Amino acid sequence: MPHSDTVRGATVACEAKSASGEEDLERLYAQVDVRPWLAIRAGRFDIWFDPEHLYELSKLLGENLAVNRSGGRGAAARLSYVFDWTADAPGFLSDWLRAASEGRDLALDSNSKDGRDYIHRDDAVAGLRAILDSGLNGIVNVAAGRTVTNADLAEVFEAAGWGVSFRRAAAGQASPAPDVSRLAALGVRARDVPALIADYLSTLTP
Repeated sequence: MPHSDTVRGATVACEAKSASGEEDLERLYAQVDVRPWLAIRAGRFDIWFDPEHLYELSKLLGENLAVNRSGGRGAAARLSYVFDWTADAPGFLSDWLRAASEGRDLALDSNSKDGRDYIHRDDAVAGLRAILDSGLNGIVNVAAGRTVTNADLAEVFEAAGWGVSFRRAAAGQASPAPDVSRLAALGVRARDVPALIADYLSTLTP
C-alpha cells in the first residue's frame, strides 16, 4: 500500500473579511514546522518560492478541498513520519534502521536535537483502515502522539550495542506531538517507537 514518511502535522486557518468601502481580503494561513505564510490578496500571491514550501502548501490545499468540499463526507489523514526496516521503506529513520543491519558504528547526517513523531508503517495502515471503516470525516492525525528526538533514538541503539554519532551541530528542534485523540477513539493506538525499535534491534545478529 502506498505510504509516505513526509506528511507532517499542519494547522490551517482561513480568515475572510469584507467591509463596505474596503477591499475584500482573504487569507489562507498554512504553517508546517514554522513554514512561511501564503497571502492571497486581490489575486496577488506572495510566497517564498521554495519547492518544499510549495509542496507543503499543495498538501494543505488538497486537504482543505477534501474536507470542506465533500458535503461532509471527506476525511483527511495527516500521517506523521512513517518508517519501517524493509528494503523499500524511505526516510531518515528507515535508512538508520537499515544501516544498523550492516554495521555497528553509525554516523548520521543529522543532529541530536531533531525530533519527530514517528509511526510504523503497519500502524499507519491500521489507522487508515479504521478511518475508512468508520466513515469518520474531518481531519485525523495518524500518528503516535509522541515526539522522539534523535538523542532518544541514539540511546536505544547504544543500549543495544551500536555506536551512534551525528555529523551536524545540535541546532535542530523537535516538532510538537500531534493530537491523536480522534485516532484513539477509533480504537487505534500506534506502538511505542523506542520499544518497537529495541525489539527489532534484538533480532539483528551481532
